[in-house]
Amino acid sequence: MNDEIHTTDSMDAKSGEGYNSLLTAIVFISVVSLGIGLTYLLSRIGFESQIHKTVKTILFFLLLINGPLVPMLTRRKVIHRSSIFGSYALFLTLGIGLSIFAGMLISQSSSHIIVDTLIGISGLSAFCIVGNTLLRRTSIRYTLILSGLASLFTLWLSGRLWGPHILHPLFLEGLVAGRGFIDTLFHLSISQMIHTYGIASTGVDGLTSMHYHVGSHWLLVQWSNLLGLPLVEFFTIAYCTIVMPLFYFTILLLPLQLAQMFNRPLELDFRTPVGRTFWLLFFILNIRLLPDRALVNLAVWETFAFSPSFFLGLAFLFILLLIILQLWNQYDIRFQDVIFLILIPIAIGLLGWIKNSTMCLAIAGYAYVLWRQKQLKRLLAWIGLILSGIVSLWTLFNVTHFTSSGGFHLFAFLRTYIPLHLLPYHLLVYFAFLFFYMTIRISQRKIKSWSALIEAIKTRKLLDVEILILIAVFGAVPGMFLMIPDGSAHAFSDVQIRLAVPLILAQSGWISHWIADRNRNMNRILIILIISIIGWKTLSLVGFYIKGNLTLRSEIQNISSEFISPEKRSQFLTKLRTLDQMPLSGKRGTLIHISKSDTVFWNHFLDRGPNQKISLLVPALTGIAMLNGLPPDTMKISHYGFGYFTRRKRTLSDDKALCQTASEIGFPDVRIISFASIDRNPDVISCTIDTENSE
Repeated sequence: MNDEIHTTDSMDAKSGEGYNSLLTAIVFISVVSLGIGLTYLLSRIGFESQIHKTVKTILFFLLLINGPLVPMLTRRKVIHRSSIFGSYALFLTLGIGLSIFAGMLISQSSSHIIVDTLIGISGLSAFCIVGNTLLRRTSIRYTLILSGLASLFTLWLSGRLWGPHILHPLFLEGLVAGRGFIDTLFHLSISQMIHTYGIASTGVDGLTSMHYHVGSHWLLVQWSNLLGLPLVEFFTIAYCTIVMPLFYFTILLLPLQLAQMFNRPLELDFRTPVGRTFWLLFFILNIRLLPDRALVNLAVWETFAFSPSFFLGLAFLFILLLIILQLWNQYDIRFQDVIFLILIPIAIGLLGWIKNSTMCLAIAGYAYVLWRQKQLKRLLAWIGLILSGIVSLWTLFNVTHFTSSGGFHLFAFLRTYIPLHLLPYHLLVYFAFLFFYMTIRISQRKIKSWSALIEAIKTRKLLDVEILILIAVFGAVPGMFLMIPDGSAHAFSDVQIRLAVPLILAQSGWISHWIADRNRNMNRILIILIISIIGWKTLSLVGFYIKGNLTLRSEIQNISSEFISPEKRSQFLTKLRTLDQMPLSGKRGTLIHISKSDTVFWNHFLDRGPNQKISLLVPALTGIAMLNGLPPDTMKISHYGFGYFTRRKRTLSDDKALCQTASEIGFPDVRIISFASIDRNPDVISCTIDTENSE
């Protein structure tokens, strides 16, 4: 390094390089969050300003990410390099837990001025402290180049997030134009029902509880409480400025801890060959070099912008791995038993509530590691595994609706989404990262024969490769044997791709030396080609997003009024947003009913013709459950939570029928806001049950 490492009471040269990498990762991802927030605001120019809400959310993320490092920087005792990243992960977990607890405490508070001020000042101060520390330990040029890399990644991530118009910055305005993605409305409905009633439901006909991994929804609800932001805005802002940056942050941290296990210290300093290799790989592995159209045709999808649970689940899995790896290496066997008996079973259950597929693969990997490490000879290891199994099964039965799949169907995913002639290419591309990592590790071990490979496996020298293969095989099983709706089997099979990324990045040091031993001119040509492809993919995504943004703006300004005028649609959406501002006590005693005779709403409010998303619109925007809000009878669907509700043959044509139906679904004493037609003001019906007469 060109710059001298400045030492303090809390750091010395021995641990300085580890801190430099951690500082670099934190500043990088902080700039990414800031950049995405700025892009979000620029995308909304000409519409209602979201500056205050966006700034609050970003400052909260800055506090969440930068805050845990501040006490580490001010500690007098030096944290050893091998535990820097795990210690930070532990502080980060505590910070997330405290933010959730604070959100639960102030959920009923009407004023957030003090909380906003504390979060704002603390978040900005923590970011300045971390940024200034990096600046003092490196240079201005280093910080500027790092910000440039973060800006490039921001451009790509913004295009990837918002290109498909799913969690778009103009999502609410798009509803005025009749545009609305069902997954967004689905997740919003669940979050709103948790916020209002504390029950996981879509609320389309009362509050029938559903089996679903709602941990991410519950987490976002608590954070929206903490910041005092309506869920509708917070959901779209937080996903792009908190959830996705947090995931990619863990992608930066985990390789640093894994490199310690391989005895190959890794730095993120791009002034060194190893650092440059790391960042080049980071962009290659995340952006990918194949054209997006080719990846889509091969069913190698990017699970973006509609699955907060997927990326939050992986983020928490990687944070958990960071903590466990540190504790395992730092403490003796007695403390390791605590990991077996307490930490892992609890963590497995929490993962299941965030994403059940991640939990299933985590428990499989955990059991395999215990077996291969010969830990199952110990009673406590068996107890820990059994406890983890019990917790995972209990969680699975609470978060999974087993009847939602189409049952046994051999090679369901491949036969549904991949043409037969493309199957070999699909397998090659889908498992490309796995094959790449296997090649790296076999080359490192200088394995050149089957006997040498078998010996390496017997001596557990390729245990990391074995685990990745296990995750790949187990992740593929649901798609191979079950017909899971909407291609959701990739939520299992994609985990091996995401896990392979930090494993490959952890080998950046070896890859760097391997490249250095090859022809330099060929290396330069290859690197220039790769950078050009990365730039082309980034610019094409940005262009795709800008074009889509302009198209959506044009649709909003030139709304078709064939069935419903733009004014009426806008007025009705405003009414719904106004209902969302009611106190929680008022919401909990209210239901919303829209007459099935209003065919304009049911058939033409969103898209043309009947559709299931229209039922989710009201609970998503109001936080109030509906009464008899199932889609029209022509829509026979069981997924998106509709399978939990029963269709009613009774015609709800008068107040008595409405109140009787409300009582049947658990609302005997309720106020019903009944829309006979969305272009008229609703009737308000008060339902009270005379208990004496009812007996």
